[in-house]
Order: sequence, then structure tokens, then C-alpha cells
Amino acid sequence: MTRSVRLLAVTLAALLAVALAPASPAHAGLTKASRACTSLVVVGLRGSGEAADSGSIRYFGQPASKAAKNMVSRIKRSGTYRYAGIPYDAKRVNPVTYGASVADGVKLLTGVLRSIKKSCGTGTKFALIGYSQGAQVVRESVAKLEQPVRAQIVAVGLIGDPKRRGYDQRPAEIGYNENFDRGTLAGSGKLGAGRTFEGLLKATKVASFCVKGDWICNDTVGTTWGQGWATDWHTGFYNWDSSARTIGFGLYTRLVNNGFR
Repeated sequence: MTRSVRLLAVTLAALLAVALAPASPAHAGLTKASRACTSLVVVGLRGSGEAADSGSIRYFGQPASKAAKNMVSRIKRSGTYRYAGIPYDAKRVNPVTYGASVADGVKLLTGVLRSIKKSCGTGTKFALIGYSQGAQVVRESVAKLEQPVRAQIVAVGLIGDPKRRGYDQRPAEIGYNENFDRGTLAGSGKLGAGRTFEGLLKATKVASFCVKGDWICNDTVGTTWGQGWATDWHTGFYNWDSSARTIGFGLYTRLVNNGFR
């Protein structure tokens, strides 16, 4: 066989290998879009005192922004997504104004979800991510939503939830509980155990993230208002890149378990 013939044979073999190789998917993940009716709407709520632009996604705050972006980066299915930050007050911790701030968040969040449901039908799914006060808003909002709206929620992420249900509560909190391998969480949230998601959402949709040293979601000392709130564990830990990866993966597993891969 001459050199030119051998070269031609090698070239043809290479072309045939390319032709027979599995085609790459058109999308390696979701495509970000600005329109309302995307495949997935990731809704974020910031914590007490976080400014609207404190995170990389407006109104999400820093922990929820980092977690949301990590979660979305793991999605391999085709489709579209967008972020929706809830512009509620997110007032600093104060026994006079805190309750009104939470109520403001609940009103806005439930209104947004109902509006999207009405406009987009069942094709749009929701992933809800709240940090600190934002987590409490998510928890209280789910209880107020109608079942058809709740059915479109594929993931709920509660980061540093001040209404987290401790392991000693009955019924215990449903869903996935992440303690970042830092020890048993003996307490409930500083504001007491919130309403369980049981009967509202499938356990596979819920994920709670709380580290042992965070007194806001794991209150074991019974401190009062104004004490133990500005701890490094609560205000800093969830911003670590390693923490954001853990939270993002935990949220992604919620999506996978509910058919949104």
C-alpha cells in the first residue's frame, strides 16, 4: 500500500468514527432566559439586613446566590431558567419589625408564585431558596399556597432557618437535613420549631442546611432577642465556597428526585 493510499485510509477511518460517534446534546444544561415562562424559575430570598445587591443575584443575598448558581450549574437537561429575587423588606432582627418583614415576604412570594402559575401553566417549575429570615418566609409561604401551586415546586432549600424543626420534634422535619459533617443538631431554630412540611410537600423536595455552631437554626442555649444572632457560623459559614457546593449539590438532588435532571 502506498503512503498516499495509507493516508487516505486513515482519513476515511477518522471521518467514519466521527460520523458514528453519539451526537452531543444541543444543550449541556439549561439556558438562561429573561421571559417569564421558563422551564425552571429559581426564587431566592435574602436574610435579615442583607442589602438587595449583597449577592450576585439581586434580592437573593450572598448565601442564596451562591447556592442557586451552584445548583443550576449541575443541571444537564435542556430547557430554560431564570432567577427571581423577592424584594421584601428583610428587616434587621428586631422584635417590633421582624414579624411584619416576614409577613411582607410571604405576601410577595405567594403572589409571585400564583402569578407565574396563572400565566405559565404547569410547564414552569419552582425551586425556592431562602437564607435565614428568607428561609422562614419560604417555610410559611408553602403552607399558604394552594395545592396546584405547591405541585410545581421541585425543590425547597432552607439555609440557616430560624424556624428549623429539631430532631426531637414530633413529627420530625421531613426531607434531607445537611449538617456539613460537623456534629448533631440538638436544637430547633431560635424562633422555635416551625410548621412541618408533612402533608404539604413530598419529603424528596425539601432540604434543610444548618451547621452545628449556628445558633439561629440550632439554638441549644435559649438566648433571647439580640443575643447570639451575629455569630460567624450564621453570617459567614454558608458563604464559604465549600459550603455553597454542598448546598448546591443538596438542592440538585432535590431536582433529580423530582424528575428535573
